[in-house]
Amino acid sequence: MLGVFTSLLSIAQAGLVIRPVYVFIDGPLKSTVVTVRNDGDQPVEVTADVRYGYHVSDDTGRLVIVYPESLSSDDRSMKSWIRPYPQRFVIGPQESQGVRIFVTPPPGTPSGEYWGKMLFTPHPTKSIRQKTKGPALEVITAMEIPLHYRLSPVSTGVELDNLADAVFSNQVVQVKAHFKRIGNSSFWGRLRCRVLDHAGKSVGSLDRNLVVYKDFVVNVKIDVSATSSGPYTLEMVAETKRDDTAPKQLVHGESRRWTFPVTIQ
Repeated sequence: MLGVFTSLLSIAQAGLVIRPVYVFIDGPLKSTVVTVRNDGDQPVEVTADVRYGYHVSDDTGRLVIVYPESLSSDDRSMKSWIRPYPQRFVIGPQESQGVRIFVTPPPGTPSGEYWGKMLFTPHPTKSIRQKTKGPALEVITAMEIPLHYRLSPVSTGVELDNLADAVFSNQVVQVKAHFKRIGNSSFWGRLRCRVLDHAGKSVGSLDRNLVVYKDFVVNVKIDVSATSSGPYTLEMVAETKRDDTAPKQLVHGESRRWTFPVTIQ
């Protein structure tokens, strides 16, 4: 049996759609509901499971999901005290199923945010398998959504740990920014980058979402083809605001701003 873990884009392509795509639960709430919909034309059997995991980046800034086998002092797993119900169910074509997620933190759990991944794995139903002929190879596409449980007080922020590999090539300013989370909660926000001339006018910009559980490398690339050569300033601002997330779901922190000289040749 071959297992493949995919993103939300593949979820829709596989015929299943999950909403919401990420979950935040604040104490004293102890449960929430995730909806799984089958947009296909065949019934699907789905299993729900919980793992501890979070995303980081490789050295190039590419997103990578990690599932640690052993925990360090900085890990914030809630795998052992979170439970989905139902854990196995069948969804007919064009039907939906609500899955309630129950959270039972042990007494004395320290304040902060705790993480997990909810995995939804679709399988052909027994009747479909009996009708299907061919090799006994089953490709399983497991869909995952990040889970967060918060015990107040919580705080978050990011520090710019390192700025490396700054280059100007093919009319593009490029730099690798290494961010580290501060506080006891993951950072969910936006990163705004601008190249400014001597008058403070933007000559190129990049605006993207930024999520930092522990650390994350952002490969910043800004097109400055419409400007002339000379000295400029690279400005980066990280703030806990997102267009795709309600403000009440975010842990708010102070905006951070950094500036660096760059030369466009």
